[in-house]
This record gives sequence, C-alpha cells and structure tokens, in this order.
Amino acid sequence: MALREVGGAPAGEDLKFGPQIDLDYIKTGDYYIPAITVEDMMPEHPLGHYGMMRMDYVVDHKLLLYARLSLKGELWKHCCKIEDQANEMMERLMPIYLEKAGATEDLKMQDQLEWVRRYNDCQMQIDEIIKKELIYS
Repeated sequence: MALREVGGAPAGEDLKFGPQIDLDYIKTGDYYIPAITVEDMMPEHPLGHYGMMRMDYVVDHKLLLYARLSLKGELWKHCCKIEDQANEMMERLMPIYLEKAGATEDLKMQDQLEWVRRYNDCQMQIDEIIKKELIYS
C-alpha cells in the first residue's frame, strides 16, 4: 500500500498495514491519517429492517469487516445490498411457503384469523432463514 499525501503525491515510501486497503492518507506530524470524507459515506437509499440488523451485527460482532468497510466507505452499500437480497428472498419464498401452509384465498374468505395465523407463521419462518443465511453470516 502506497501512502500518499493529500494531493495524491507519493510520500516516498511504501508501508504495509494489516489487510490491504487502498486509501489516501494525510500526513499530520509523524502520523498518517486516512483521508475519509463525509461524501464517501453518504447513503444511496435508506436502510430497512434487514439492512439495519446487518449493520448492528457487523458493528457488534465483525469488527474487522466493520473497519474495512468503514474505511473504504462501503458499509452503507454493503447493508443496502443485504437489504435488497433479503427483500428479494422474502418475495421469492413467501408464495411457496403460503402454498405449503394452505393459506389460500379460499381460506382467507372462510376463516380470516386462521389465514392470518398461517401467513404470520410463514413470514416468521422466512425471517429466520434470512437471518441465518444473510444477516448473521
């Protein structure tokens, strides 16, 4: 990793620090500080339920991943990607689970409470799958 002054000019020496992250650094006295701007971390779109769960999990349990994504300004993008994947998985699996549970439109007309119970059961099962495969992995 080459350390660069704020204009991108080479500092004259290559130093290696842990995992390779391509960042620009500002030399302040004897220290090199990562040149991270607020614009690098601006959200593309707001996070939903699953994106926030992933953010909390990464911050609390995956410190190296959190540090790498934060320094590169990609933490929000990562959580947005997980959010999109989780929503897509929910949309894809819900009809399959509803059919297996027998939560049909006929049942909805005959016994709404039973239909809601089956729908909620399916939703909770898929939610557990999403948490296991996407959020907590």
